[in-house]
Amino acid sequence: MEPSRRIDDGFALVSTEGVAGIPVLHENRVIGTTDSGGHLLIPDLNAYQHNQVNIDSMKLPADARIATTALDLVPQAQSGVLAQFGVTRYSAASVILHGPDGKVLPPGARVHYEESGQDTIVGYDGLTFIDTLQRDNHLVIDSGALHCGVDFAYERPSDGSLPTIGPLTCRPQAGEAR
Repeated sequence: MEPSRRIDDGFALVSTEGVAGIPVLHENRVIGTTDSGGHLLIPDLNAYQHNQVNIDSMKLPADARIATTALDLVPQAQSGVLAQFGVTRYSAASVILHGPDGKVLPPGARVHYEESGQDTIVGYDGLTFIDTLQRDNHLVIDSGALHCGVDFAYERPSDGSLPTIGPLTCRPQAGEAR
């Protein structure tokens, strides 16, 4: 009696960096999903040949970033390879911004995110997307004669969703427009 199946060809250990429940495909066929630790063992890969292994990115949490969804694996006979899909999580949210008068900011207004030094713009309905959020955040908004700022706190949702924060009302700031 053997403790596991005999491996005659090659095998791979898939890692999604701890993200569970991600479907894994071998040659475009779903062969399993990652376990609670973000791993799946793929037996019976063709040794010394190209084996296409993919993950279904549609099943990733909304706050996940991934460099690639497909890897070409070529294991040696009776040995394994690590198929590491570098899944990282990021802190982001859609933020609804209102001006000091309580009205939504106009589309195209420039938003400077102080903590990262990045700039973005306001979209329709005062909505702007900010990533690399910290626990405490400060945005500076420039729109023509308007120069205002807003502070807000952020806590990453445990379910992997990207929340909508606000509406937040910006307050006039002293100083020159950026």
